[in-house]
Amino acid sequence: MKRYFLTVLFISLATPVWATDYTQTTVRIETANDTIFNGDVYVADSGCTVTDSAGVEHDMVGAVALCALNEAATLGGFDYVLQDSSFGLYLTEIDGQTATDTDYWSFFVNYTAASVGLADYEIVNGDEIILSLGGYPNNALELLVPVKEVLVGEKVVVRIRADGQPVAGVTVHFNQQTKNTDHLGKAIFKPKNTTSIDLYAEADGYTRSTTTTVRVVEKNNKNIT
Repeated sequence: MKRYFLTVLFISLATPVWATDYTQTTVRIETANDTIFNGDVYVADSGCTVTDSAGVEHDMVGAVALCALNEAATLGGFDYVLQDSSFGLYLTEIDGQTATDTDYWSFFVNYTAASVGLADYEIVNGDEIILSLGGYPNNALELLVPVKEVLVGEKVVVRIRADGQPVAGVTVHFNQQTKNTDHLGKAIFKPKNTTSIDLYAEADGYTRSTTTTVRVVEKNNKNIT
């Protein structure tokens, strides 16, 4: 499973009064087999210009989610396709992955299905935007890991939610080992050796979670600061 993790740092030493303001958001783009993009982007509050499949340009007003996708495409080096309709612009393809009659591009904000389209949702600083190609129903799995480091023999406890609710029966990957979540959406793994554990969750009918890493260290190497 290929995964690209990109982080952009926006540093301003001196901001003149005429400088453009930006809104930060995280964009993650998932298909059934790959993560196309996962990283931070900064979207100009003044908006952006996008081009539809017919070559027509559309000016977006404000830091809308479509501008976040446009910025992610520039950073990640992938293409996307928009079609115009009587209902407005809609997304049909990202990086050659095209929507079909059974699989379509879903749009989530902070792990909840968005109530408006990409061109209409104005992002708030710190939002997590997820675009996912899949069938119906499709919900986004949220992986909650309270620690980034544990001792050998300590439990790594994770919780899985979708739309704010715990999800049972989700497969959580702890490197090559897996555990299923209980009715509280909880899965527990107890590492026996020092290592780094890459964690992510997946289940049928859901967009898989992001991947996070937990370090397992000996007791005398525990970072207590």
